[in-house]
Amino acid sequence: VCITGGEPLLSLNLNFLKKIKKLGYLIKIDTNGSFPEKIKEVTHLVDYIAMDIKSSKENYQKVTNSKVDLENIEKSIKLISNLEYYEFRTTIIQDIHTQEEMIKIAKWLNSITRKKPKKYCLQPFKNQGKFIDIKFKTKKDTSKEYLNKLKETIKPYFENIEIIA
Repeated sequence: VCITGGEPLLSLNLNFLKKIKKLGYLIKIDTNGSFPEKIKEVTHLVDYIAMDIKSSKENYQKVTNSKVDLENIEKSIKLISNLEYYEFRTTIIQDIHTQEEMIKIAKWLNSITRKKPKKYCLQPFKNQGKFIDIKFKTKKDTSKEYLNKLKETIKPYFENIEIIA
């Protein structure tokens, strides 16, 4: 069972997770990492956590267009990187996620985890025309070629990099 959002940890009920586990299902949570205390609370009940990494530390506020507590993001990265099954992932927008930006992200993750994270996923931006922030309406879909180029650029920083189609 994949629990996503918005941000599912805003209102996730532990009893709900316990019921899912009791039924014998595996649980995956997709999070933006804003609530490390909640991540800590649920790690014994979930089998996999996927955390979105929006951009480098320097550009996080700009890319999210909101005030983000980067200390919480870093705490979540550290917690999640100590789990057996996890991934960090970034939705790639070509004019935002340049090769230089991706190296900054990779180095930031390495500095927090103090190791190469196990799994990092590159997911293409797809312009489907429905966005909270209208500046994304003019962005082009990210090409597979561009994702492959980024994958090669940041390969030294991760154990495994996957491109999500």
